[in-house]
Amino acid sequence: MKTLNKFSPEIESRHYESLKRRVARGIKKICETANQKNPREKAYCTALKIIGVKNLLIGDVCLLRRIVMFFDRILPEGDFLNPKSPEYSKRFSDVTEVAKKAFGYEYFCRTPDAGGKWGGWALAQELYKSLKYCPYCNAETLYAFKWRRDGKLYMAKSAFDHFFPRARYPFLGLSLYNLIPCCARCNSTFKGGYSYDLPMTAHPYASDMDSKMRFYALLSNPSDVLHGDDAGLAGIAFAERHYGSFMPGVLWDRLFKVSTSYSLLYLRDAALTIARMLRYPKSYVDAMMKRLDEVGLPIADFESQLYGAPLDRKEINKHRLGKMIADIAETYRC
Repeated sequence: MKTLNKFSPEIESRHYESLKRRVARGIKKICETANQKNPREKAYCTALKIIGVKNLLIGDVCLLRRIVMFFDRILPEGDFLNPKSPEYSKRFSDVTEVAKKAFGYEYFCRTPDAGGKWGGWALAQELYKSLKYCPYCNAETLYAFKWRRDGKLYMAKSAFDHFFPRARYPFLGLSLYNLIPCCARCNSTFKGGYSYDLPMTAHPYASDMDSKMRFYALLSNPSDVLHGDDAGLAGIAFAERHYGSFMPGVLWDRLFKVSTSYSLLYLRDAALTIARMLRYPKSYVDAMMKRLDEVGLPIADFESQLYGAPLDRKEINKHRLGKMIADIAETYRC
């Protein structure tokens, strides 16, 4: 819900140096598979060569969007990988399957961090230093941990979503800014292989969702909400601050079903947050915070205990439902 920090030059360099040979081989393999006499397949290969290995691996979001829009003009329309679809193209289906294997996303995610190797596990550890919850929904926990059983090492981590889906754009399978750590619900249930409108949809590394989109609590019975009863809420809406000003955020809400899922799953959390803000006036809370500051206790801890998350918007990605709680505070903390 809040823009993710751009990777440091050191991380970008590590990603590029570790994967450049694999990607170069991938482009070569795709060109060998494609029919160079077919204008569209020739354009496909020529574009990959022009874009180059470095841009495919560490190109920023603006570049990825331009790449996607260009290839949308080359690729067949609709479900061209589904043999039952009227848009099915066997030639592009074959090229796509070769590209998926050549760009080796599965290999990247299997690579352990032993010996300093770069892979999905190392990327997850780097991201989770500042990102604790899914950047799509800000509700589900991200994780990366290891355990041993019978002398064998096992590893588990949250999935990476290909924002621009690998099924349609397999050459972006290892692009650093196309690998978004997220929860299974957002990745599989809601987004899946959806590709339409994605160049116009807000991207976690490019769009500041916090300043342009916000949560609204839709009250049905204020007296019930005062007692923390979610029956007093008709729902939660995730909408732009000014109508018509932020289409990328509207598309985000439709794609990840933010308003729907929050209204069904987190209505109770919203009701409790509103009740606490109404019960404890801002003047009382400010006095408590002043006292805490005098004795050297963290104000953020007090806000977390009282509301469920700190109200500092810089910390949204580190706290579950932090965006919703901060937005509700603007309306009900008085």
